[in-house]
Amino acid sequence: MSWSGDPTRSPLRPRNNLLIMSDSIQPRELQVQLQSLSQPHAPLIVDIRSHRQFRRTRIPGSHNITAARLISTELPDRDLVLVGAHDDDTSNLVSTLYDRGFPRRIQHLQGGLSQWSAAGLPLEVADPEPARPREQAFPWWTLIAGITLLLGLQQLSPGLVTISLVLLLTPWALSAWLQRNLFKLQRRSS
Repeated sequence: MSWSGDPTRSPLRPRNNLLIMSDSIQPRELQVQLQSLSQPHAPLIVDIRSHRQFRRTRIPGSHNITAARLISTELPDRDLVLVGAHDDDTSNLVSTLYDRGFPRRIQHLQGGLSQWSAAGLPLEVADPEPARPREQAFPWWTLIAGITLLLGLQQLSPGLVTISLVLLLTPWALSAWLQRNLFKLQRRSS
């Protein structure tokens, strides 16, 4: 537990005539606690970052419960260790949970996930989502050409129909021409 001795920042906070312990935990101390997660008295490691951030990187054994969801749902019957991106993310949440009547100990990871990572402690890293291949992307110009073609047909305008057909056919024709000529170029160079 870290406490600077300043009475305004005391780790003992009065709530409903009780003194509740709220303190921070160093990354290395949390790593030791993580090794005992299978024990019934082990705290619940709660990562309050967004689901997207949690999916990318997280502390092994942590659970993703955003701050809003943690406040609005039934609180777990275990001690908590809150993990945010930085200290500021968890400090207000601790007070809010105690105001809601949470009877157990709440600790927050000092420095958040950035401090954990800076200490070189293990992280679970998700595989990045595969990028969509360029061929599968629906090109915006196809939509514009299609709308132009429909307008040209509706207005019986040969100019609009011609422009839309050129817009629709040019990329494929250009692609086919490039493939054919690149193949010839490769054959000549070898």
